[in-house]
Amino acid sequence: MASKKENILIIKHGALGDFILSFGPFKAIRNYHLNDRLFLLTTNMFKEFAEESNYFDEIIIDDRPNFWSVKTIFKLANFLRKKNFHRVYDLQTSQRSSFYYNFFRFKSNVEWSGVAFRCSHPDKNPDRNKIHTIERHKIQLAEIGIKNIKLSDLSWVKSINNFRINKPYILFSPGASPRRPK
Repeated sequence: MASKKENILIIKHGALGDFILSFGPFKAIRNYHLNDRLFLLTTNMFKEFAEESNYFDEIIIDDRPNFWSVKTIFKLANFLRKKNFHRVYDLQTSQRSSFYYNFFRFKSNVEWSGVAFRCSHPDKNPDRNKIHTIERHKIQLAEIGIKNIKLSDLSWVKSINNFRINKPYILFSPGASPRRPK
């Protein structure tokens, strides 16, 4: 008898760089949950890119409404609760995504990996905001049993533009969060 498919949610909004760095963890979570349905909660900006990866069964758009937009927040909460998620991987670990834990707080069967107060699988690393995103994800996911996390492999990305870049070339990509200089 086959086991029941569980609905698994990953939350990742982030900036483009952080989102790209999350494809290693996305793939590791997909491999860990091969027989489950994987959902990604992200912004519309990343929808097509995430779909192209084929790691997710469904992409859910979160327009990140203002917290005083009570009706919109309530609508999102109801929508997510109806999906009956078994586990949530909060890879964003922001105040917003931790607040979303409240959507599921009274459903005792929802496991939550992140930094939300009193969640079932908290990331307790005291240095989590001092280390690189890749290391944070590895530590967070190892605590819940996912240990084979590799760097993001983007070989699946389609080249829809030919930029006609002559070799050799240099790409400058300045910028980082002031809170995470590493």
